[in-house]
Amino acid sequence: MASNVTWIGKGLLAAATVVTGILLAGCAQQEERPQAAASTPAPDDDAYCQAKGFKLGSDQYVSCRKERDYAASLRAQQDKKNSSRLGDFMINNPATPR
Repeated sequence: MASNVTWIGKGLLAAATVVTGILLAGCAQQEERPQAAASTPAPDDDAYCQAKGFKLGSDQYVSCRKERDYAASLRAQQDKKNSSRLGDFMINNPATPR
């Protein structure tokens, strides 16, 4: 009987370790996404501005690209705030199994 208890305890410890590792990996990825999105321009920005009739290098083209970059920055900031609010909500309102 004692050997069964030891085996079960080791199994639970191993399972808890695996779950903790998965959760920490998810947190690490969560922090990487917004930074990557903010530093990488959308691939269609150039095509969008040129489709508006702005010539590459013109003042209007530069202004168009700046506006697109600013809008992308605002979206990234809002996504980060929403993620933070969700995390706070989940911490403050834990779901308890019934």
